[in-house]
Amino acid sequence: MLSMNRQQSEALIALILGHAVPSYGFIFWMDNLLEDYSILRQKPISVIRGGTSLIEDASIAENIFIYKKHRNRSLTIPWHQVYRQTALQFQELGLNLQASSRIHDLSDNDRIIVELVRAYLSGDKLIIIDELPENTTTDERASMLRLLKNFAVNGITILIVDYSLARLQRFVEQFSILDHRYIQSLPQEKDWISHYLDALKLPAAETTNKPKEIAFEATGISIGSNLPPKSIQLFRGQLTEICDSGNGHNPLLLRHLFIGNDPAIQNKVRLLDVWVSRYLVDELSPLENLCLGLYPKLSKAGVISSRSMGFIRREFDHWYGNCAPLEKQHASDLNLKEKIAVLLFRFIIEGVQVVFCTDPRSWQDYNIFVYLITLLRRLVDEHMIAVCIMTSEHSENDSFFDRILYF
Repeated sequence: MLSMNRQQSEALIALILGHAVPSYGFIFWMDNLLEDYSILRQKPISVIRGGTSLIEDASIAENIFIYKKHRNRSLTIPWHQVYRQTALQFQELGLNLQASSRIHDLSDNDRIIVELVRAYLSGDKLIIIDELPENTTTDERASMLRLLKNFAVNGITILIVDYSLARLQRFVEQFSILDHRYIQSLPQEKDWISHYLDALKLPAAETTNKPKEIAFEATGISIGSNLPPKSIQLFRGQLTEICDSGNGHNPLLLRHLFIGNDPAIQNKVRLLDVWVSRYLVDELSPLENLCLGLYPKLSKAGVISSRSMGFIRREFDHWYGNCAPLEKQHASDLNLKEKIAVLLFRFIIEGVQVVFCTDPRSWQDYNIFVYLITLLRRLVDEHMIAVCIMTSEHSENDSFFDRILYF
């Protein structure tokens, strides 16, 4: 997520290492991937990117020791001490990991912990984590937080590069926001996430009592062999969040809902995820994409007349604010925001009653998240569509939800 030239990298390192008091929680919000960080190799710095530097078939202790051997130019491997020292170190850090465990058997969270311990034992003073792992359990998050605080007490600075406010608020003390490689704001308020969200002007849930008309209901949903079947009800005009707290239940839930052959579900339910482009035909114009399919409100025969196409154009202009996206020659000419607007408007004219959406915060672009939430809020408030966002990261500041369910 971090992209800087050499001069910017050197300035950033000087800024972080120059702090008198070590801290964990400088967060830089960025829009590109970390590409050139050769300057970091010349400093007491480690960059952790999801366990990519670990040897899959080696044990935890071997991964830690191989790195230390390379640093120390040593050719002697005292294997009887390697596992003993690793186990003692894990015990001191309060980690419940076995030194003999193979890397390929570890979760994403445990892989990052191994890399953190390796950087700590190598004497690094700055550790950069390029994105925290997703779908972590409550226990895993607590273990990671204890480890990071332990490192901070021991004089190590932790820099976390991530896009998820819900994840970041559990780990950080200070933060910066970078947009197109420039620092946009550096607030120091205690409750900085609320401050930032207020500045974004995210749409809040309405407090009025809406009639609870059931738009979607499913019973006996099996989301795990050790768990009892679940039931779900979604109501029209509500934006609902389903949080699985990192237990991996939401993918199973979505698979259960969309693999079935129930025509009633297929006709009124849609799925929206990060791959927005796959829902549109690139070779056709945006207007032609909107007119594809059988829309009972427009044509019982499934053939859309020029008059109906003009009606669609006017309605889109009223809903979106202008019809410029529909004037483009091909759907591939649309930017992501325009593709989202076209797709959601297509849901409206199709008469969709329920939209399931994967967590927009995992789409890498927070501006897109704000934009999408705003449009989804309009689907809910203006068209009484039931919208359900599936996430593993719930934040207390998510005031734009009408209702939260935990699976």
